[in-house]
Amino acid sequence: MWWYYGSGSATMTMAWLNATMEGYSNRTYSPIALSQEWSRVSRLMFVFILCVFGTIMNGFFIASFFVENKLSKKGNVFLALVGVADFMITAGVMPVSVVVLVSGQYDNPDVCHALQFITEVSTYTFTMFFMLSAIENYCQMGCSSAHTRKFVNLAVNPGILLVYGASISASAYGVYNGYDYDYCQRLHHGHYNFRAYTLIFFHFVPCIITVTFLLISTLHVKKHGVDEIYYRRSQRYDDDYCRSILNILTYFLYIITWTPYLIIIYQFPKTSDSKFYQYAWLGICRSVLTSIFYSTLSSDFRRAYGFLINYCFCKTTVSGSYYSRNRRAAKAAATNTGVNVMAQDLSSDRSESPPRENLEL
Repeated sequence: MWWYYGSGSATMTMAWLNATMEGYSNRTYSPIALSQEWSRVSRLMFVFILCVFGTIMNGFFIASFFVENKLSKKGNVFLALVGVADFMITAGVMPVSVVVLVSGQYDNPDVCHALQFITEVSTYTFTMFFMLSAIENYCQMGCSSAHTRKFVNLAVNPGILLVYGASISASAYGVYNGYDYDYCQRLHHGHYNFRAYTLIFFHFVPCIITVTFLLISTLHVKKHGVDEIYYRRSQRYDDDYCRSILNILTYFLYIITWTPYLIIIYQFPKTSDSKFYQYAWLGICRSVLTSIFYSTLSSDFRRAYGFLINYCFCKTTVSGSYYSRNRRAAKAAATNTGVNVMAQDLSSDRSESPPRENLEL
């Protein structure tokens, strides 16, 4: 073979690769295919169920911002991009793990590094976009509408480009140049300064800012509800308080699931493969739960999810669901303005209403 008759460095490289693959085969816990002490079928079913369920739920989460009027605001783009970060895991990392389990070609270094790159981009963008979402949430509840618009207009376009650019650059530089922790082979611990900078910039500082603004927003809603009884009895208070609690639950779940892994790679880097990869997959599996929180606890997301389920699985057009949802709003508006005739015509003659079949998700 050509590399055998080539230079000595090529021969040494192949010998190193063979030794690495031999070391892979002797490991009891795979970074891609989980513990080899489990049966192959159980691992395949576990990852497959998470992949399918998580991809559908995160897809519905992202689509909710396009089909629900209350969610289709410019400031909510940050929260939608949080769903995109989780979608990278459920639609990118987990399907590859399923393919690896089906093929039986475990622990290919190139595949593993690609999955590590995607996972790091997902976690970096999640923390940064959640920080921007928390700040935007505080501006809506505690600042004037002019200040809120100014922040959103300033942060949407340059902020998104900056977050994706920094996340992709840091992930690619760390994974493919060996400056980050070697997740796949665990042969080195990376460069200390690089890991410290990424920890501070992508985890520690966003965490402090996010938690601060989330708690301030929640306290502001409670105080505003005590001071103004009309606000306390309004639907806006319920929506603001529910959104604040949802954001806190979601972000604290992220902290709880990823903190053990960060502690291990920085404090106990020589721990066993089983603990190391179990805590890593604990954080990876968290991406399935975010959309569940919002779909069960938020009325806006429940309405959007119900419409999407009806559209995807029960109907071929969106006219019926979208029409029935907007018809109640039209009746209420017509009653308040005294034009009950329009509401009666709208409810009596459904065939004459404009079709909504041109709406694209």
